[in-house]
Amino acid sequence: EPLADDIAGTRVSVRAIKPADLQLAFDAFYQPANMDVFITGNFDTTAILDLINDSPAGVRQSGAVAQVLYPNDATIRHELAEVDVPTVRNKIAMGQRFFGRETLPQGVDALRQVIALSMVTDLVFGDYSPDYMLWYDEGLIDESFTTEFDWERGFAFLSVAAETAEPEELVTAVSAKLANLPSEFIALRSKFELVKKDAMGRLVNKLNNLEEIVTRFEGATFAYTTLVDEIDILRTLDFDEVLAIVKNAQVTPITSIIARPKMV
Repeated sequence: EPLADDIAGTRVSVRAIKPADLQLAFDAFYQPANMDVFITGNFDTTAILDLINDSPAGVRQSGAVAQVLYPNDATIRHELAEVDVPTVRNKIAMGQRFFGRETLPQGVDALRQVIALSMVTDLVFGDYSPDYMLWYDEGLIDESFTTEFDWERGFAFLSVAAETAEPEELVTAVSAKLANLPSEFIALRSKFELVKKDAMGRLVNKLNNLEEIVTRFEGATFAYTTLVDEIDILRTLDFDEVLAIVKNAQVTPITSIIARPKMV
């Protein structure tokens, strides 16, 4: 799956880069039309705009044309894979792609789905879930257990990672929940408002930090929405809409990997 490759490339591809390649990339893409500048704080708007527009970067134009190559979505491997790594504990990693490149929602609709699906994962795999607490009390998981929903240009996916003494058992338990995510969400309906208030509290708290306000900005990915827009969207989401979103989400088979301590 191309998403598994480091964005910087592989050792082989990095070694193959020549100075002319870097110059071509700079001339073709590093220009104001391909940039977003997001500034927050107490400043003079006119002075900042003048500073940007009058700078060498602000007036720079494209000097070359380069082809952008997008990798094809690979066939998802859903057989359990195992690797040996230099670690002292078993680790698991699981992933599931949401939508394909051609069907991925765009703009504000995409942000709405991100917020909704993030709440679903928080509810099903977080402290409000009885199964989560059972796994924790039984020692199947600990504080290393994490779930994350990522949405970027061209792809969206859910990932799960943990350290555990029973990797096969945890993979089976998490896979069962992912395979029945709408049903798991419905079963926890009574906790929905708690999860929503928790998410709202985290977003509102970010308004206290100027850096957070900037880093939450995703540019064209979510139609130039801001942290304030996220708060407004979250406020209007109800259980029925979130359920419809998770029911209609297109997902791939689950990919699972167990990393076992490498014996020396």
